[in-house]
Amino acid sequence: SIGRLAKNNKVEDLAQIKTGADAVLIEFDNLLFWSVKHLDKIKLNHELVDLVEIIEEVYQLLETQFAEKNIRFVPDFADDCVAYADRNTLQLVLRNVLHNAVKYSPSDTNITVEISETSTTTTINVIDKGCGFGCDHEDKGLGLGLELCEEFVGLNNGKLVIVSSKEGSSVSIQLPIIS
Repeated sequence: SIGRLAKNNKVEDLAQIKTGADAVLIEFDNLLFWSVKHLDKIKLNHELVDLVEIIEEVYQLLETQFAEKNIRFVPDFADDCVAYADRNTLQLVLRNVLHNAVKYSPSDTNITVEISETSTTTTINVIDKGCGFGCDHEDKGLGLGLELCEEFVGLNNGKLVIVSSKEGSSVSIQLPIIS
């Protein structure tokens, strides 16, 4: 419904779009809350995943948000980066991390996604110029997004590391390359 209203480009539809978006956000927060309580029942399909493909898919979903704030997406990785993980949970984690980076970054800045590999680990590092996690943000959700991300990364035998300051944040997702 939101997508249909947005395609109409009518000013009178903006209130309905905002109401619909607010309802979706509430539902998403409820889903996150439910997910945290049921993590032990989630079935994962660990496989060797193409990180470049996943990052490109997530960027395409968020491209409008990047454009609205004139934030540049700066990929800094080779064409053949992989990790051994569950594709769906990894997509959710990257979507949440990149969404937060856009949401809390000032306009006209960069968000850089770096990928580095060792013989056993791949690290995805999302770097933004936002005011950091210590800032008082007006439009917070329930705060479950990063908690769920940390849980999902853990279920993928990985680690989520956040470094934050007033100059920006770096969210690193460390995943194994082999099972």
